[in-house]
Amino acid sequence: QWSPMDSEQSVNFDEKSRIAIAAAKLCQPGQSIVINCGSTAFLLGQHLCGMDVQVITNYFPLASYLIEHQHERVLVIGGQYHRDQSIMLGAQDELSGIYTGDWMFTSGKGLTEDGLYKIDMLTAMAEQKMLANVGKLVALVDSSKIGQRGGVLFSKAEQMEVDPSPISTHAMRATAIGCSI
Repeated sequence: QWSPMDSEQSVNFDEKSRIAIAAAKLCQPGQSIVINCGSTAFLLGQHLCGMDVQVITNYFPLASYLIEHQHERVLVIGGQYHRDQSIMLGAQDELSGIYTGDWMFTSGKGLTEDGLYKIDMLTAMAEQKMLANVGKLVALVDSSKIGQRGGVLFSKAEQMEVDPSPISTHAMRATAIGCSI
């Protein structure tokens, strides 16, 4: 079974690493950063570890890593632990309004000109409730996910930005990281 700690074994590791480095460069000292689950998200968290940013996450492996490596500001979103995705999901109607961030980094099944797709509906719904409370949404998507669709349309393309114009198919293909950065 794959673990984020084995991220070098993941598909497209070099590309995901470049995406994580580019995403980390978007984050400024003092900002609050929401990071959801996935191998690229974990790599992003590793790059942010030790920086003066608050990391908000429901991704248990990332929270554990940051705490173990003594990152100063980690806010763990609570709830029931879902082993298959290593995340915690809680009663979102009560929790969704209390977490805010300058950036939200998330992943998905695929990214098309329509937007970002996710497989798990519960995860998508939990993350969608937080969207109203974050400054910008960034999809951490490697080239294998560009043009793929399936599951739930999590976010329409116009809700995501590429410094700062809406994403386009050309921009998605020109940058190996999908939308943003």
